[in-house]
Amino acid sequence: MSATKRRAQPARLSEEQIVALALSSDNLELFARHADFCRVFSDEKRLRIMWMLGEGEHTVSEIAAHLGVSLQNTSQHLRVMRDKGAVCTRRHGQTIYYRVANPKTLAGCRLIRQAIVEMSVDLASSTVSPGRSATNR
Repeated sequence: MSATKRRAQPARLSEEQIVALALSSDNLELFARHADFCRVFSDEKRLRIMWMLGEGEHTVSEIAAHLGVSLQNTSQHLRVMRDKGAVCTRRHGQTIYYRVANPKTLAGCRLIRQAIVEMSVDLASSTVSPGRSATNR
């Protein structure tokens, strides 16, 4: 055997296999992982970071300045996001750049945000007093 062993590459799934696994309602482990991953986005600052990174790569300093919080606090949020796989990094010299790890995650966040806006509009429409239409307020 050679001195340098190659690690076996994990088997790649086709897009069809990924979709089938994602849509399966009997995969309890996937539900647990899904819930764990969603905890990343249970914090407003992390959602704001995700939104910012949706525009492109940024450094911790840039993100902290945008959020108006300390570098330490920003780094803690980014560590949580990186540990769960929501963001990844690229080093250029001494600088580390953060970016969204999978564009589907950002797309999911955007879909949820759109649904929240729709629910807000629906809720506002349903609370209009009797005899007043939502358009004649």
